[in-house]
Amino acid sequence: MPTDQANGGNRQLESYLGELARALALLDRSAVTRYAEQLGLARAEGRQVFLLGNGGSSATASHHVTDLLKTSAVPDCAPLRAFCLSDSTPLTTAIANDIAYEEVFAYQLAAYARPGDLVVALSCSGTSPNVVRAGDMARRNGQRLVALTGDTAAGVAPLADLHIRVASSNHGVIEDVHMTVCHAASQLLRADLERQSIRPARDASPRREDGPPPQTSLVNVPEPA
Repeated sequence: MPTDQANGGNRQLESYLGELARALALLDRSAVTRYAEQLGLARAEGRQVFLLGNGGSSATASHHVTDLLKTSAVPDCAPLRAFCLSDSTPLTTAIANDIAYEEVFAYQLAAYARPGDLVVALSCSGTSPNVVRAGDMARRNGQRLVALTGDTAAGVAPLADLHIRVASSNHGVIEDVHMTVCHAASQLLRADLERQSIRPARDASPRREDGPPPQTSLVNVPEPA
């Protein structure tokens, strides 16, 4: 690579990494913790969690579901019930073709979601019409709404019970930080479940024959690879 081209690439790389570092430094840590708490509450109450987004945000939502079901799982703890609304290509394209693309997420929420469920909307702009429609549907139907956006207070943000804002206009940086938030929340959820699953040491004294039967596990989840 010619020296001028290499120097230009290095400057672009340093600029991107600098913007990413700045956005991470400005991230509201307490909001991430509150998001993890919302996930834990949904699991404890047996609620469903629906994640949605377009493009790269759709991929982040799908990845996050994988972490919530697999990485966050703890033996002897019932798993979180999480779903990505863009994972079904046939359903998404049918709604978009036969009704409107703006309805691809709201239509599914109307069918699947119940009051008290958690809806997580990811959008760099925060103003994608289908994301805003989904947020409005969630609010009207009694679901809790978490919005992960870029540097905006418009669109889906004012509808949210919890808004996690990334202080950047660079969509790559925003998506990187959103993924960081999702990974952090998944690991916070797992750590909380591990604390809850800790039991006192077994009493060494003989067990009474008329004592209660041993508790059996509802679910046996293998440790993450």
